[in-house]
Amino acid sequence: MTGILLRSLAVTLLIETLAALLLGLRRRHALTVVWLMNLVTNPPVVFAVTLCRKLWPVYAPPVTALCEVLAVAAEYVLLRRCVPLSRRRAAVAAVVLNLASYLAGCLLSV
Repeated sequence: MTGILLRSLAVTLLIETLAALLLGLRRRHALTVVWLMNLVTNPPVVFAVTLCRKLWPVYAPPVTALCEVLAVAAEYVLLRRCVPLSRRRAAVAAVVLNLASYLAGCLLSV
């Protein structure tokens, strides 16, 4: 399980850093927030989804969706509080960053 968590976190940090740069989040402080928020949200999401896939595969899609929605919400709040972003820009950033890393994870796990 540790290997999955570390690989997922590494891919997430890489993809979301690149996506943040493309969204214009170039200051060191903003990128640090992106890294820290992923250190908080990625491991619980990956753990919950991986555990669900192994124990209750039929529930994996809704659990995955719920975990991703909660991660986006948490990251929105962190971006709003820690980086001076408008509500709209924080919402777009939270969705785009998570979508990018989710899709990268889907492609790598095929």
